[in-house]
Amino acid sequence: METFNLNQHLNPNHAELFGSTDFELVVRGGANAGKTYSIADKLLMQPILQPNVPLKAVIVRKTLPRLRSSTLEIIEKRAKLFKLPFDLNQNYMFANVGKMKFVFTSLNNKDDYEKIRSMTDVDFIWCNEVPELNEDDYELLRTRIRGGKSSFAQLITDFNPIGKTTWVFKRFFQENVGNPRKLKYTILDNPWASKLEIERLKATGRHNQNFYKIYFEGEWGELEGVIFDWDIVIKT
Repeated sequence: METFNLNQHLNPNHAELFGSTDFELVVRGGANAGKTYSIADKLLMQPILQPNVPLKAVIVRKTLPRLRSSTLEIIEKRAKLFKLPFDLNQNYMFANVGKMKFVFTSLNNKDDYEKIRSMTDVDFIWCNEVPELNEDDYELLRTRIRGGKSSFAQLITDFNPIGKTTWVFKRFFQENVGNPRKLKYTILDNPWASKLEIERLKATGRHNQNFYKIYFEGEWGELEGVIFDWDIVIKT
């Protein structure tokens, strides 16, 4: 049987993310920090670490087009890299990886909400770019993690810290509701980011301090009329 060293593809700087079993895991960071890749990796590791356990992960983003071009694409790519079977049912938007079922859904209309409300036996939920949702959406997702068989259940959110006026800042950082585990990563935590990519992002500080603060430092910026959606694909 062919042996495969999974560790060579995992970000060693994200060990706390991989090791967290907290019910709520809040991951913020700058551009090209590799956080979405590591979250995808963590979920894909579960059917390897718990091979005899039926598991379910629900992957959520506000709209389906953005979900397809971000989390779905990343999970599919990483599954291939890890030599895991990933056959997406395009009609029902789910895929099985071993005994783990990945369900992909938007949260943008009545049908989406009904789909979420009807879900059972959910072990993991990953809400990508959580500021796109409202707080009631998040509360709904929080109630769906129940009845699963995993050794731990987890609701993971990730985002760029675009502004302190968002409900995300108030809930998780100002009021610390639920006492979630909070992690921060930047491009400097991404061993696959090139020197040129780092310098290019760092250079934004010369002309746009707000952009620099959010996307290079991974710190809270200020909403200034335009919300940047800067998805950068890392190389591994």
